[in-house]
Amino acid sequence: VIVKARKFIDDKIKERENDLVYERFHSQVGTLVNGEVLRQNKEGLLINLARCDGIMPKDQQIPGERLRFQGVAKALILSVDKSLQGPRVVLTRSHPDFIQRLIELEVPEVGSGLVEVKRIVREAGQRAKVAVFSRDPKIDPVGAVIGPMGGRIRAVSREIAFEHIDVIRYDPNPAKYAINAFSPAKVLDAERRPEDGTFVVHATAEAFPVALGKGGVNVRLVERLLDAKVELVQIEEGQPQAAPTHEAGETHEESTNL
Repeated sequence: VIVKARKFIDDKIKERENDLVYERFHSQVGTLVNGEVLRQNKEGLLINLARCDGIMPKDQQIPGERLRFQGVAKALILSVDKSLQGPRVVLTRSHPDFIQRLIELEVPEVGSGLVEVKRIVREAGQRAKVAVFSRDPKIDPVGAVIGPMGGRIRAVSREIAFEHIDVIRYDPNPAKYAINAFSPAKVLDAERRPEDGTFVVHATAEAFPVALGKGGVNVRLVERLLDAKVELVQIEEGQPQAAPTHEAGETHEESTNL
């Protein structure tokens, strides 16, 4: 009877402890945390968060990145769920919101709300695009996020395994926004077809490979940024040619801006 009573009490204490841990981390969903990298298991990367262990599944890790075991890693709390073993804290470094929080830390104008991050799209480990807008006409949003000598955006890139980040000026004019979205490529123009909403974008032969991006990554990110299909057309000696934007295995060298 005494043993059963002790077990009942221990279970209740453990249950209460789990509830407190759940409440603490559930209230922090969407925020950054630091933790010690413990080991890799079948679920993913196990990270010690002091009061519990968080898990970073493989699809929430940056492809190709190797975090140092027993080192400290920064991550975003993606979700917190209850389980029989206790709270399951899911962490991410590949989600666009991870970049959002890093920018808020590095860029005071974003943290204060003077500069707004309109949208972030990324293919983790390759490239990200950050669309920004200034609420103050005196502040250049792109310059604010990039920082003096590129220091601010370089710090963010360094935290995400030196992933390329294009900072894009948001424009309420869809055609201008589309042109901006192709950065670092300088495209000629953009026009939206009224019948299907596709953006038809023209680029010179010289700018075409950069506009397309390695394996088509730049076009894919532009499409996600605009929420629309994009038809990239190469202008060569006055004879337009449609771009094979989604063909597998196609690669191009590109110049990039952090």
